[in-house]
Amino acid sequence: MITVNKPAARNRQHMRMRIREGIQVSVFIAGVQGNKLESRGIPVMLKDISPTGLRFQTHLRFPVSGDYTIRFNIKLNEWEFNIYGNVVWRGREENQYMYGSFFQPDPKMRRALIRAISWKLNDHNPHGSRIYEMYTRLSEDKEQLGLMVDLKS
Repeated sequence: MITVNKPAARNRQHMRMRIREGIQVSVFIAGVQGNKLESRGIPVMLKDISPTGLRFQTHLRFPVSGDYTIRFNIKLNEWEFNIYGNVVWRGREENQYMYGSFFQPDPKMRRALIRAISWKLNDHNPHGSRIYEMYTRLSEDKEQLGLMVDLKS
Protein backbone atom coordinates (compact mmCIF):
# COMPACT_ATOMS: atom_id res chain seq x y z
CA MET A 1 0.00 0.00 0.00
CA ILE A 2 1.21 3.50 -0.83
CA THR A 3 0.39 6.39 1.52
CA VAL A 4 0.93 10.13 1.57
CA ASN A 5 2.94 11.20 4.60
CA LYS A 6 0.36 13.59 6.06
CA PRO A 7 -1.24 13.62 9.51
CA ALA A 8 -4.69 13.59 7.83
CA ALA A 9 -3.85 10.26 6.21
CA ARG A 10 -3.02 8.68 9.56
CA ASN A 11 -5.66 10.14 11.88
CA ARG A 12 -9.26 9.41 10.92
CA GLN A 13 -11.55 12.03 12.43
CA HIS A 14 -14.95 10.37 11.95
CA MET A 15 -16.27 6.85 11.86
CA ARG A 16 -16.85 5.64 8.32
CA MET A 17 -20.18 4.05 7.43
CA ARG A 18 -20.79 1.33 4.86
CA ILE A 19 -23.77 2.10 2.68
CA ARG A 20 -24.37 -0.63 0.14
CA GLU A 21 -27.17 0.81 -1.98
CA GLY A 22 -28.80 4.09 -2.87
CA ILE A 23 -25.57 6.04 -3.22
CA GLN A 24 -23.64 6.80 -6.39
CA VAL A 25 -20.14 8.23 -6.54
CA SER A 26 -18.25 9.54 -9.56
CA VAL A 27 -14.68 10.86 -9.53
CA PHE A 28 -13.30 13.71 -11.65
CA ILE A 29 -9.79 15.20 -11.84
CA ALA A 30 -10.44 18.82 -10.82
CA GLY A 31 -6.97 20.33 -10.76
CA VAL A 32 -3.28 19.60 -11.22
CA GLN A 33 -0.59 21.61 -9.40
CA GLY A 34 -3.03 24.43 -8.68
CA ASN A 35 -4.36 24.66 -12.24
CA LYS A 36 -8.08 24.00 -12.59
CA LEU A 37 -9.30 21.45 -15.08
CA GLU A 38 -12.27 19.14 -15.41
CA SER A 39 -11.87 15.58 -16.60
CA ARG A 40 -14.66 13.30 -17.62
CA GLY A 41 -16.10 11.59 -14.56
CA ILE A 42 -16.04 7.88 -13.92
CA PRO A 43 -18.34 5.98 -11.59
CA VAL A 44 -16.53 4.21 -8.76
CA MET A 45 -17.58 1.63 -6.20
CA LEU A 46 -18.06 3.20 -2.78
CA LYS A 47 -16.74 1.10 0.09
CA ASP A 48 -17.38 3.47 3.00
CA ILE A 49 -17.92 7.17 3.69
CA SER A 50 -17.60 9.71 6.49
CA PRO A 51 -17.90 13.50 6.65
CA THR A 52 -14.12 13.78 6.13
CA GLY A 53 -13.41 11.19 3.45
CA LEU A 54 -14.32 8.03 1.64
CA ARG A 55 -12.86 4.76 0.45
CA PHE A 56 -13.54 3.71 -3.12
CA GLN A 57 -12.57 1.05 -5.64
CA THR A 58 -11.97 1.31 -9.39
CA HIS A 59 -9.93 -0.20 -12.21
CA LEU A 60 -8.08 3.12 -12.75
CA ARG A 61 -4.70 3.76 -11.14
CA PHE A 62 -4.56 7.21 -9.55
CA PRO A 63 -1.28 8.51 -8.14
CA VAL A 64 -1.02 9.08 -4.40
CA SER A 65 0.00 12.71 -4.39
CA GLY A 66 -1.09 16.09 -3.13
CA ASP A 67 -0.19 17.56 -6.53
CA TYR A 68 -3.69 17.07 -7.89
CA THR A 69 -7.25 17.46 -6.65
CA ILE A 70 -10.19 15.23 -7.34
CA ARG A 71 -13.87 16.09 -7.21
CA PHE A 72 -16.35 13.57 -5.89
CA ASN A 73 -19.91 13.78 -7.15
CA ILE A 74 -21.91 11.96 -4.47
CA LYS A 75 -25.60 11.29 -5.04
CA LEU A 76 -27.32 10.13 -1.89
CA ASN A 77 -31.11 9.90 -2.31
CA GLU A 78 -32.31 13.44 -3.13
CA TRP A 79 -29.00 15.05 -2.09
CA GLU A 80 -26.11 15.68 -4.44
CA PHE A 81 -22.70 16.76 -3.18
CA ASN A 82 -19.66 17.96 -5.10
CA ILE A 83 -16.75 17.62 -2.72
CA TYR A 84 -13.07 18.21 -3.44
CA GLY A 85 -10.35 16.08 -1.95
CA ASN A 86 -7.13 14.12 -2.38
CA VAL A 87 -6.11 10.50 -2.59
CA VAL A 88 -4.09 9.68 0.54
CA TRP A 89 -3.47 5.95 0.06
CA ARG A 90 -3.77 3.25 -2.59
CA GLY A 91 -3.93 -0.51 -2.28
CA ARG A 92 -4.60 -3.43 -4.58
CA GLU A 93 -7.57 -5.77 -4.26
CA GLU A 94 -7.67 -8.52 -6.90
CA ASN A 95 -7.68 -6.74 -10.28
CA GLN A 96 -8.85 -3.36 -8.90
CA TYR A 97 -7.34 -0.50 -6.94
CA MET A 98 -8.65 0.57 -3.55
CA TYR A 99 -8.25 4.22 -2.51
CA GLY A 100 -8.57 6.20 0.66
CA SER A 101 -9.36 9.86 0.20
CA PHE A 102 -9.61 12.88 2.42
CA PHE A 103 -12.04 15.75 1.70
CA GLN A 104 -10.78 19.31 1.72
CA PRO A 105 -12.09 21.12 4.83
CA ASP A 106 -15.53 22.69 4.39
CA PRO A 107 -17.46 22.78 7.69
CA LYS A 108 -20.85 23.53 6.08
CA MET A 109 -20.47 20.71 3.58
CA ARG A 110 -19.43 18.32 6.35
CA ARG A 111 -22.48 19.16 8.44
CA ALA A 112 -24.75 18.62 5.43
CA LEU A 113 -23.02 15.31 4.66
CA ILE A 114 -23.42 14.20 8.30
CA ARG A 115 -27.17 14.83 8.04
CA ALA A 116 -27.49 13.07 4.69
CA ILE A 117 -25.55 10.00 5.89
CA SER A 118 -27.63 9.84 9.07
CA TRP A 119 -30.92 10.10 7.19
CA LYS A 120 -29.79 7.50 4.68
CA LEU A 121 -28.80 5.09 7.44
CA ASN A 122 -32.06 5.71 9.27
CA ASP A 123 -34.05 5.01 6.08
CA HIS A 124 -32.07 1.82 5.55
CA ASN A 125 -32.60 0.57 9.13
CA PRO A 126 -35.34 2.48 10.99
CA HIS A 127 -34.89 0.30 14.09
CA GLY A 128 -31.37 1.65 14.53
CA SER A 129 -32.46 5.27 14.83
CA ARG A 130 -30.83 5.76 18.26
CA ILE A 131 -27.47 4.64 16.83
CA TYR A 132 -27.74 7.07 13.93
CA GLU A 133 -28.81 9.91 16.21
CA MET A 134 -25.69 9.25 18.30
CA TYR A 135 -23.55 9.17 15.12
CA THR A 136 -24.98 12.53 14.07
CA ARG A 137 -24.54 14.05 17.53
CA LEU A 138 -20.96 12.81 17.91
CA SER A 139 -20.01 13.91 14.39
CA GLU A 140 -21.56 17.34 14.86
CA ASP A 141 -19.91 17.74 18.27
CA LYS A 142 -16.52 17.11 16.64
CA GLU A 143 -17.35 19.65 13.93
CA GLN A 144 -18.38 22.24 16.56
CA LEU A 145 -15.21 21.59 18.55
CA GLY A 146 -13.15 22.00 15.38
CA LEU A 147 -14.91 25.27 14.57
CA MET A 148 -14.27 26.61 18.06
CA VAL A 149 -10.58 25.73 17.84
CA ASP A 150 -10.33 27.32 14.39
CA LEU A 151 -11.96 30.53 15.62
CA LYS A 152 -9.50 30.86 18.51
CA SER A 153 -6.38 30.29 16.44
